[in-house]
Amino acid sequence: MKELFYNNGFISGKIRSFTCGEVLNLCKAGVVLVDIREDYMNTHKAFDLPNVVSLPKSKIEQAIIPLDKKGYYILADASGLHTAPILNILSQMGYENIGGLSGGLVEWEREQMPVIVNPKEKLSGSCMCQIKYRDA
Repeated sequence: MKELFYNNGFISGKIRSFTCGEVLNLCKAGVVLVDIREDYMNTHKAFDLPNVVSLPKSKIEQAIIPLDKKGYYILADASGLHTAPILNILSQMGYENIGGLSGGLVEWEREQMPVIVNPKEKLSGSCMCQIKYRDA
């Protein structure tokens, strides 16, 4: 797994980032995608992958992390803006095999990667990530 994980992605600053295609292949090989969006954000659209865990950013910031430190994880959010600070937190806590999905769910959808959509939980917002509750 280590060779597969570290032979993919690119380094920007100290953060390892992965493209959508790389994440798809890595998750099929056993890497875990950690969706760090808050719970209300992932009820409408979710990553349709094996090995997806929902662990909201707020829980990670409170150090509520039920993940094995020896596992391989790729963090994803709505647009890729929140993964770097959370990756830094995890790194400081001893997680080594971590990276982020470049562009988050927005890029994931743009690349036509598999998404589960629940139309009853539709959100609204000015961007493709639709991160606000839908107006009644």
